Amino acid sequence: MQNKNLTILLILAIDFLVFYFSLAIVLLLRMNNTFFESFREHALPFFFLFLIYEAVIFFMGIWDRNFLPSRKNLFNLLAVAQIISLFFMSIFFYSFPVFYIAPKTNLIIFSIFLFIFIFLWKSFFYPRLFGKNSKRALLLDENFSLTEKLEDSLWNIKVVEKADGGFSAEKIKKYISENKVDVIIINLETFGDLEKIYSVFLDGVEILDSNFLEEELEEKISLKKIDKKWIIKNINNGPQNEFLIRLIDLFLAVPVLIIFLLVYPFVALVIKMDDGGRAMVSLERVGRFNKIFYLKKFRSMPEKIKEGERRITKVGKFLRKSSLDELPQVLSIIKGEMSFIGPRPENLSYVKKYENLIPYYNMRHLVSPGISGWAQIRQKEAPHHALDVDLTAEKLEYDLYYLKNRTLFMYLKIVFRTVLVIFNRKNYD
Repeated sequence: MQNKNLTILLILAIDFLVFYFSLAIVLLLRMNNTFFESFREHALPFFFLFLIYEAVIFFMGIWDRNFLPSRKNLFNLLAVAQIISLFFMSIFFYSFPVFYIAPKTNLIIFSIFLFIFIFLWKSFFYPRLFGKNSKRALLLDENFSLTEKLEDSLWNIKVVEKADGGFSAEKIKKYISENKVDVIIINLETFGDLEKIYSVFLDGVEILDSNFLEEELEEKISLKKIDKKWIIKNINNGPQNEFLIRLIDLFLAVPVLIIFLLVYPFVALVIKMDDGGRAMVSLERVGRFNKIFYLKKFRSMPEKIKEGERRITKVGKFLRKSSLDELPQVLSIIKGEMSFIGPRPENLSYVKKYENLIPYYNMRHLVSPGISGWAQIRQKEAPHHALDVDLTAEKLEYDLYYLKNRTLFMYLKIVFRTVLVIFNRKNYD
């Protein structure tokens, strides 16, 4: 735990230095004669901008413990984070004129330099500092696949010995002493005699639950590892966060509703010109607590499918690619039938089949369905407009992870990640 906190502080410190180094470069270029005075004027307001920037990259997932993407993906991720940050930074300066600076040009130049330097730091130096495993672990569990998963992550754990739990207490102590083991990984649910490891825990050896590790590495929960006891213990169906999430839904819905009302006449006209049909369709979906509701979408398919006819119209391709077809769903959010974030709403006929084929499928109906969600942004291949038990079971595993970790922070994290997905135009239907 101490090493984890030191790592976070070190990353924050380097981010802080890069942030102010970028500011210094801009002020040197733009205000060379009054550099020190200008730096003093900018230092305090830019500290608040630093907090904004760190919050954005946190919700974008750059602070995840297993964050180590390719440089191409990192470039895309930081580019979107920079655009979002610039937006909030601009709002900050115009909302708090007390600082007596409004660095329009400087802020844009600063954002460019910050993007370049942060990209260099995160892509070249970050992996070298934190990409190598440092903690030595003894894995006393049958789940040997954790070894490779940990090595590909930033948990700083390297499994140096694997066993199925048959080690005696004396052998565990001897092995820890001879091999300088820092961590023991066990399955807390099935490990027989905890006395075997309790004494080494008191000596300072870290004990990690293999189930928890696998959940955090995969960011989903295997259906093989849950039962009714697990669900009651881990899925909170209380009112916590509900009020705040509802407020944020309504707050976000207002600008989206305005956009919808502005674009509706034009989209409706284009759809009408394309094939002469209706602009929107009503789709029957299952909502929270299995209540039926009807969500609206801009129509992207022909109203009547003829033999050999394409299933997506020309206009529909654009609407889906730009995600404009989703805009009318804001009406369901305002009515409280949906949220911006939640499991994807499914049609009733599929739900009835999946409930018989996939265990605990109805758990996803404990919360309001969402336009976006954890499964929508994390699942590499999602089921699309057809019955698919395997992919839907995997989708449920992501939904369960969301239900277990459903907090305001998780909500905001998915919102920011969704923006990234829309920018990249991947994995989005």
